[in-house]
Amino acid sequence: MFYGHPTLTTQYALTSFRDTLTAADARWDELRRIPYSTPGRWVISLDISTITTPTTKARLAIDTALTQIFPVTPFLAELSLHPTNILSRRALKSLKESCGMRLRSIKGLGIRDVDPFLSATAREDPVTDLLTCTPNLEVLHVVGQGFADIDDEQPDQQTTTTGTPPVLSLSLEHLHELSLIATPISQVFITLLDTPLPALRSLTLTSYHSEAVDEQILAAQALGLPVPDGGPGLIGGFPGPQPTFPIPATNNGTNDPSTPSFTSLFLKTHGQGLHKLTLVSAPDWPPMPFTPPRDLLITSPHLFHLFLIMEKNTGSLGSPQLHLDAPPKPHPLRTISLTRPNEALLSSLEVALRTTVTPPKQPMATTAANQNGLTLAQALRATGPSTIYLRGGSRLASPIANTRQTSLFPSLSTVKFTSVRWLKLTSRGALNAGTSGGMRQWKSVLRRYGVRVLDMDNAEA
Repeated sequence: MFYGHPTLTTQYALTSFRDTLTAADARWDELRRIPYSTPGRWVISLDISTITTPTTKARLAIDTALTQIFPVTPFLAELSLHPTNILSRRALKSLKESCGMRLRSIKGLGIRDVDPFLSATAREDPVTDLLTCTPNLEVLHVVGQGFADIDDEQPDQQTTTTGTPPVLSLSLEHLHELSLIATPISQVFITLLDTPLPALRSLTLTSYHSEAVDEQILAAQALGLPVPDGGPGLIGGFPGPQPTFPIPATNNGTNDPSTPSFTSLFLKTHGQGLHKLTLVSAPDWPPMPFTPPRDLLITSPHLFHLFLIMEKNTGSLGSPQLHLDAPPKPHPLRTISLTRPNEALLSSLEVALRTTVTPPKQPMATTAANQNGLTLAQALRATGPSTIYLRGGSRLASPIANTRQTSLFPSLSTVKFTSVRWLKLTSRGALNAGTSGGMRQWKSVLRRYGVRVLDMDNAEA
């Protein structure tokens, strides 16, 4: 079991590990027929997420080592990489052919967003091609390069192909955790947008929304993608048949936060079953204002945990606003996590907490029993106290049933700041200044609604 779950922290350790596995595998012959007779067949997980590559030579050495390791580790199920170690086509092909069917988790998979649009077909994107052979994948973390990668590497018109590719729909029925960081436009993003993900419960996205929509359209135009003017159109990355999802319209300089974006489209497609959603501000420079989609609660009706990661450099461009359209029924949101307090966000949240909605009308117990073939006792348990039954079997609708107003967030109990702590043993002026003062303002407002405010140590003031 020494080789079962190795965690390698240096390039030398990785190459030594490669040498050991390949040497042992070379000595294997038909007389040694035990499936686990070589060390590589014991490897279940491989973690090299702490190995960084500052030079091209080091990246090449790591890529070569991984290309040689994958064929001798056929039972590899979990792979953790560092996003700067972007795997080459040969490494991804080796991983696909050797371990693809058994892979359950891939973390830190770095991609270059511009590469997929230079392919003759969608299958030539190496990452997308890998995902076509991972039907048992449960966890996928992808890290792109943001708009900077697209701006720095413009495609050559002579190498851009004009073929008509098939629209891929992957088989990822077991994928329950997905992370797409800094991927404004990529073949992986586009393919996942058009792929059913019935088991998806946790999603992390870089929020390219509102003001960033124009940048996405410009990036698509720079890559030669068809973008209609003034309204929703279609995007596929190539001429010919297009995928079934619309490309967002441009803002046309209006700075309208309701303008749809790739973020809102992804949530609209895959948000129905989400329990946890993390929206990360874009890492691009110059920084972009952080604006979550305003239909967030509608597209994710079963969300329990909302995590908004706002970088410090977004504050100089304007305070993030949480513009949320009210859902038609009470939302089950329980926890909101933020990196640091924000006054504008507090005002928006207070308005949302004051908003009340009417719960949907429940059916009468006898109606539910007749329609679903239930006994009267089963129907009573299903419908609750919306019906009052009198002696003799007659029924009356409760005069207070379905008329009581409830909060938009009846289950919200916690707001947590993940990057700051409460100040202790200091003067009152220091407690009410800066970040500490902002946290205390949050506590003063939210305690009226029974919401706890915690710091990064899960402590209250």
